[in-house]
Amino acid sequence: MTRLSAVDFAMAKPSPKTEKKTADKTVGKPFPKGVSGNPKGRPKKGTTWKETITRLTNQARIDETDENKRKVLVKALIVKKQIELALAGDKHATKFLAEREEGMPRQSIDYTEHDPDEVVEIGFKGEAESE
Repeated sequence: MTRLSAVDFAMAKPSPKTEKKTADKTVGKPFPKGVSGNPKGRPKKGTTWKETITRLTNQARIDETDENKRKVLVKALIVKKQIELALAGDKHATKFLAEREEGMPRQSIDYTEHDPDEVVEIGFKGEAESE
């Protein structure tokens, strides 16, 4: 096997396989001016869980009506079921209702754990102390 110098390597002809690969590649601007390479644009996002849940819970159930013969929202039926479960002693249903009604409880953080009199002195190497 002979070794080629950098100049000889640069001047060498490419193999037929390499030549064929480079011939297929487009160099420069592949699209004419004013024509998009993506005419349909970016695909639309799929529906999120939140959108789906909101849409479905805002629908009225045909088979459920209240005492005034009005259609009842699915959201109302879910809340009604949660109330029934909470009254039966289900702590998860109670927590669900409390968090929706009162909001999530705030977590307080105590910043007074370290000694407030502790002082940290920072200096540079070679700096003489003035005391």
